[in-house]
Amino acid sequence: MSQPSESTKPNLRLEMQNEAAQAKSLFVAIISHEIRTPLNSIIGLVELMRTDNLDAEQLESLDLIKRDSEHLLQVVNDILDIQKIESGQFELSPDHFEFGTFFHSLVSQHRSAAEAKNLEFKCYSAPDLPRAVFGDERRIHRIAANLLSNAVKYTRKGWIDFSVDSASEDGRNYLTFTVTDTGIGIKEENIAALFDKFERFDLQRHPNIAGVGLGLPIVKRLVDLMNGHVRVKSEDGKGSEFTVLLPLVKGDPDQIVKTEEIKRVTVRPDTKVLVVDDNAGNTTVAVGLLARHGIEADTVDNGRQAVEMVKTQKYDLVFMDHMMPEMDGVEATTLIRHLDGEYYRTLPIIALSANVVANVQELFFDNGMNDFVSKPIIGSDLNRVLLRWLPTDKILPNDAGIAVPSEPPVDNALLNKQLTELRKIEDLSITSGLARVEGDRRLYVEILRRFCQGAEEDVRVLKKCAKDGLWRTYAVRIHAIKSVLATVGNRFLSDWARSLEDAAAHGDTRKCTKENGNFCVHLAKFHAQLLRTDLLADLAIQARRLKITPMALKKELELLLTACNAFRPDAAEPIAKGLVNVSLNAEVDAALAKIHDLVFSFDYDKAADVIEELSTTELQS
Repeated sequence: MSQPSESTKPNLRLEMQNEAAQAKSLFVAIISHEIRTPLNSIIGLVELMRTDNLDAEQLESLDLIKRDSEHLLQVVNDILDIQKIESGQFELSPDHFEFGTFFHSLVSQHRSAAEAKNLEFKCYSAPDLPRAVFGDERRIHRIAANLLSNAVKYTRKGWIDFSVDSASEDGRNYLTFTVTDTGIGIKEENIAALFDKFERFDLQRHPNIAGVGLGLPIVKRLVDLMNGHVRVKSEDGKGSEFTVLLPLVKGDPDQIVKTEEIKRVTVRPDTKVLVVDDNAGNTTVAVGLLARHGIEADTVDNGRQAVEMVKTQKYDLVFMDHMMPEMDGVEATTLIRHLDGEYYRTLPIIALSANVVANVQELFFDNGMNDFVSKPIIGSDLNRVLLRWLPTDKILPNDAGIAVPSEPPVDNALLNKQLTELRKIEDLSITSGLARVEGDRRLYVEILRRFCQGAEEDVRVLKKCAKDGLWRTYAVRIHAIKSVLATVGNRFLSDWARSLEDAAAHGDTRKCTKENGNFCVHLAKFHAQLLRTDLLADLAIQARRLKITPMALKKELELLLTACNAFRPDAAEPIAKGLVNVSLNAEVDAALAKIHDLVFSFDYDKAADVIEELSTTELQS
């Protein structure tokens, strides 16, 4: 075998380095997911535990378990964020926010941590800063919080100074954050590597300081994404000064909504809202959250149907999904705006989409949509939209009570037990899922059921699209799957679906072809794990039933109705017994089970009533 020439050695070395870097990134991502799964279970189990029967020492131990688990989870999430940023999958979500509230939140959070170590905490905010700033508040908060946390961590005595100001440089205006401390400092030769992943210095001199070396690397990468700068001054043994410069974009105070000060919007019974989404799971989320506001929403599953619905009924508000088969939300909105009449020009249409990048939102607004709600839907965001866009005469006063219909009682002990069983499922965080639906466990379970009912079809469609090269349909389908997975709390599969959606949208069919099979295997595995739980066991039974067409079922029901009306058990019972072994959908299957029980209870009159109702509603062609 010939040896590589000297000219090819650098290329080989570079290829080997790239392969090693990719292998390391994959390993870190896999290990992070494996760690996060049991941590989510630990935190969730702690939250579900009864605390009214614990003494003070036990409560303190429980609090320590939760606090340390959350710290470990934050470390794992830091690792995943680094991987996401470096793979180009990390997206900023800018919005208008009140800077004074933002600053005081940071100060109060870190002052207490500093004072707990007997450190003086100084702070300053320039008086001429704008009241409102436009930017990604959560990520800017993280940048400043990481700098402040490091300052507290590495300072044993003295003080910490946190100041915010503005500056002009190279013809641009910047918002500046400066954190100065009298801590251990950094040697000059280490400053250059300060923002490298997992780098920590002088471990022998400072063995008791916790951390894995991700705080500053995340700061640097987030600042770079925002087109800003990070500067460091430090002297070993005397302290450090970190300054972050971020482009200063003034916000609009009128677009700031203080959700913490707003009570939940409740509406009058005649309020009409339409939800347009092709995915049953996403529709369940939207309808369930709207029901908490007293809204009984209509639903359709594509843009063409939405256009017809607004022609026949006067809606107060429409929630329009973006990517749908037959006709997407943008095209449907454009058609609605061009219909004849003032109603169609002023009807509030709110974009529902898991695409949160700025240019996509501009697409929505340029094509006649009024506002935007990201998926998975956040309750406070939905509340904001209802308050802003519903007619004022449709909103009830805060003291009028919540116009939500009463629901049957829930066996909390049983439901807690069943939800605890879900925590054993790999990559599923029910804590995250419940947070998406404001802690509504009944709604969360319904979303899981909707996902399970459609998972087999999702896998079938993805495989067919990949095989036949139907990449637009593929992108639409996996877009919807991504949202549902995020809502139920499976971040691993949701992130994977997002990467496949992006690949399909940008023509990277090679990636889709290569990864789709493996993704479908993991999606089917997740589905199977859910069906093995007591909570969803009835769906597993339903899945094993033979599928039946509406036409075939209607013929069977006609025969059964004749037998019931003639009161002939010999004819009715075999038909009723056969019907519980077939399946059409959840609603029809439940009705068939009821018919079976009525027939075998010899209540033929009620059985006939259920058959006639089923035939004239669910089975109408």
